[in-house]
Amino acid sequence: MSDEQETIDNLKAWWEDNGRYVIAGLVLGVAALVGWQQWNAYTDRTAEAAGQVYASLKSAADADRRNEAESLLEQLVDDHPRSAYTDQAGLVMARLYMDRSEPEAAAEALQRIVDHSRDRELKSVAALRLARVLHHLDDSDGALAALDQARGEAFAARVAEVRGDVLASRGDYEGARAAYELALASGERGVINRDLVRIKRDDLPVDAAAAVGEDA
Repeated sequence: MSDEQETIDNLKAWWEDNGRYVIAGLVLGVAALVGWQQWNAYTDRTAEAAGQVYASLKSAADADRRNEAESLLEQLVDDHPRSAYTDQAGLVMARLYMDRSEPEAAAEALQRIVDHSRDRELKSVAALRLARVLHHLDDSDGALAALDQARGEAFAARVAEVRGDVLASRGDYEGARAAYELALASGERGVINRDLVRIKRDDLPVDAAAAVGEDA
């Protein structure tokens, strides 16, 4: 009995020294679990709310109700600035602006995604589209800078093709040729129109200096 009593006494002493820490740890653990569940519920509610606003925006954009769509985008930016739905809404608005022949507004919508999106793929999609819009606006420097923001193997062929288009418009035909070659080497079937890229490559003027060098 002396050994058992000693064990009991040791347990009592340990509890007197450490019991409050055990209780505090349990309380904190329960609080953390409840807090995590509440946070998940909150994020689910906000995601659902953002999704509903996005659906309304898309419907408005598809119906060419520009003012309504812009108001809904503003709501998303204000209430859900970090939501992927807000980035998707920016892509929808950019398409609407291009359909209305308003490339400057489209560029602004896409630039916001490039600057603020935390979704790497969406950011690359926006950067690639921004490059095309800026190329349309004859802003070759801006287009090339935008292409540098479109990262990832999945975008390599399309980035190279657009880079070729931009460089060709600047008169850098050798650079454009190299870009088109890279697009053809990188592109999987269906990613780019390979026949069109070949046509653009083959239609490039031959660099005069290079032609003289070959003749010599």
